[in-house]
Amino acid sequence: MPNYVRHATIGYLEQATTLMFSKRNEEQKMDQPSIHSAWFSVALEIVSYRQMYKLSEQIIDDGSVSSEVRKAACRVISELRPVIDQPIAPAKKLSRARRKFQALTAVLGR
Repeated sequence: MPNYVRHATIGYLEQATTLMFSKRNEEQKMDQPSIHSAWFSVALEIVSYRQMYKLSEQIIDDGSVSSEVRKAACRVISELRPVIDQPIAPAKKLSRARRKFQALTAVLGR
């Protein structure tokens, strides 16, 4: 995929995530399975560590998610927080973060 397409896709994903969950808060509260399904759909499209970090932050800030999902998101945040603003990060740290994000995605998919 060309770089300009990837960047456009990433930008669109971030805007769509923000819009989707701000509209949901304005209109009505969704039940927990719907929330998990919505987060799961977004998580499947994520490709960068910054997106993983941002989504995990949004999940933690959402008061209506289950404690299991919140804990999984906290694990992702704890791995990425020390390196998210660094230009490069140790591969081992990023590998652990990706595994924790995959675990978060699996919890959301249940």
